[in-house]
Amino acid sequence: YCDVYVLVNCICTQFVFDFLMMFFFFFFFQAEDGIRDAQESRGLGDVYKRQVHTIRAAAATNLKKLAEIFGAEWASEHLIPQVGAMCSSNNYLFRLTTLASCAMLAEALGNVPGSARLLDMVTGLANDPVPNVRFNVSKAVVQMIPSLDKAVLSSKVKPMLQTMCEDPDADVKFFAGKALMEIA
Repeated sequence: YCDVYVLVNCICTQFVFDFLMMFFFFFFFQAEDGIRDAQESRGLGDVYKRQVHTIRAAAATNLKKLAEIFGAEWASEHLIPQVGAMCSSNNYLFRLTTLASCAMLAEALGNVPGSARLLDMVTGLANDPVPNVRFNVSKAVVQMIPSLDKAVLSSKVKPMLQTMCEDPDADVKFFAGKALMEIA
């Protein structure tokens, strides 16, 4: 009886994981992100873009919930590698979703070994060629502050943000400066 229970539990866990990852990747990366400059709406396309951004945010929130339900060890084994795979994607939307997912997972995991990998993913995107990704690094770091040690903040995060304050993009500078104020 015990072996059957363990087998069924493993199959169900893998099925849920496979289904969620398929759902996550299929539905949340289908459209472009919204335009960051304030403009008048151009119709339904803008509404669609805003909805897709909301869906991506919901996906990151759902990853956080999965990590809370299944625990840090499971998240480190199953979720973090999947999220990490998106860091090197050619599609900047995947990289944006990686940042949101890392921030949410860090909130769920707290200061455990897996959260260090999340910070590495986020800091690795600080030199991304797309400004939208770079300024979202600052936003992700702000969300991650409660799960980071003070030593890590001063040795790794603060220097990265100070470098980002020198970025040629005004938005990157703004959000890096804002994040530095949050750390201080």
